[in-house]
Amino acid sequence: MPALIWIILFLGVFLTLSLAMSGDARIDPMILVWSPVLALLVLLVIYKYRGETALLNRLARGGVVVLPLLLLALVPIAVVFVLVGSDVRLWQGLLAGLVVVLGWLSTFLFQEERVEQERLAKQNDLLLALRAEILNYMWKFNEVDFDKNLKDLRALRTNRKKVPLGFIPSQSELVVFRTVLGNLTVVDDTALHWAVQFYTQADDIAVLASDLRAPGFAAANTRRFQIDLLIKYVEMQRQAIRLGKVAVDAIEEIVPKSRIDAIEGHYQKVKGRLNASSQEEAV
Repeated sequence: MPALIWIILFLGVFLTLSLAMSGDARIDPMILVWSPVLALLVLLVIYKYRGETALLNRLARGGVVVLPLLLLALVPIAVVFVLVGSDVRLWQGLLAGLVVVLGWLSTFLFQEERVEQERLAKQNDLLLALRAEILNYMWKFNEVDFDKNLKDLRALRTNRKKVPLGFIPSQSELVVFRTVLGNLTVVDDTALHWAVQFYTQADDIAVLASDLRAPGFAAANTRRFQIDLLIKYVEMQRQAIRLGKVAVDAIEEIVPKSRIDAIEGHYQKVKGRLNASSQEEAV
């Protein structure tokens, strides 16, 4: 959390200045007032340069709460300064008040940071679960040549021989997406969009497959109609694989690369062990 380190450093400098003001040091009070302001401006520029967009947004939300309080406090302070003058005790009180306000703001930022980190952790866990299920679905079609299957089905339209159309196998239900439906508000919009696209397509394929396996399907429809539905079925499968690839890419752009690499590294180890075991059994 590099942004929080910058905040801590800033507070440390500010507290040092306030302690100096409360001692015997003879420093121009205006320097002590404007130095933290300038330091804050420098930090904001650094945050902007580093791309700390989330932190800047949290600072803006905190400022919405803190600025009205500061304005309410400055009015009586200004009146006291006009009536009493710039006594050192007034500067000490002003600095102490500013430290308290900054403490409130820092507490708010730390809480917001904790909530955001929890949201990101939950989002990454959900996305990795969706990624695993989508990849599992796609791996089932690794050896499928969709173009060849479509070409063969279209050729059956003009084939006078009544060639069997084949068997439509059932597939396991996709359960992860339905399980996490109540938590999708924490998921990134782009990844969620493509995940919904994939799962919707997969559900449509399951419905069509169920219709193709229905007992009355072969008897109630012409052969050409049956072939057309099979062509549509294969085309929908091909589109599902394309949507799955896009969804996985979108997920991998969001989830930290270290977690993806850890999963892939473990998969390669398991794959190597399985291959070695298969070779030993063949011998």
